[in-house]
Amino acid sequence: AMNAYGISASNASIVSNTVFKIIKFGKASGEQLANSFGQVSPTARTLGVSLDELGASIAALTKVQPTRVAITSLNNMLSKMMKPTKESAKAMRDLGIDMSFSAIHSKGFAKVMEEVHDKLNGNIEALKNIFPDLRGQRAAMYLLGQGWNDFSQQIKNFTSDTDAIGEAFEEFINNANVQLSMIPETLEKIKQ
Repeated sequence: AMNAYGISASNASIVSNTVFKIIKFGKASGEQLANSFGQVSPTARTLGVSLDELGASIAALTKVQPTRVAITSLNNMLSKMMKPTKESAKAMRDLGIDMSFSAIHSKGFAKVMEEVHDKLNGNIEALKNIFPDLRGQRAAMYLLGQGWNDFSQQIKNFTSDTDAIGEAFEEFINNANVQLSMIPETLEKIKQ
């Protein structure tokens, strides 16, 4: 992700914060993300999806799909947005939907998704015409359909100034302190 987003090692905390937010707000582990995050980040970056928008999408999807499936389906959806089939492009034109590079770069991925959601107005068949491939449909149907409210909330979670790294470290320290405080009591029990 750092390479895909052109982030230097001195700014690695930006990516780390996103990963910790995915773990906090979604249902993915660090190990799962380490094994699959790089699959989608180059596609997302090329399309103009910010790191926060990517994290929000992954967090929302991992609540309903295994991490690897969520990332594969998201990558497929983003790929279809970058290079739609002729049929997909026609379906988007018919609905007045613009998911082009320029739309995403100028408005942002979250805003484009909001516009698509509003124009689809729950029309699943239209959504299937835009994303005819099953893998892309998985992500699109959740993010633009039944999971829209969760996706919208995740965007807010990821664009807030939450310091997920700091929170995770504080939790670690608190857990360590609890464990350390139990040592004297444990030693007393051992002596008996």
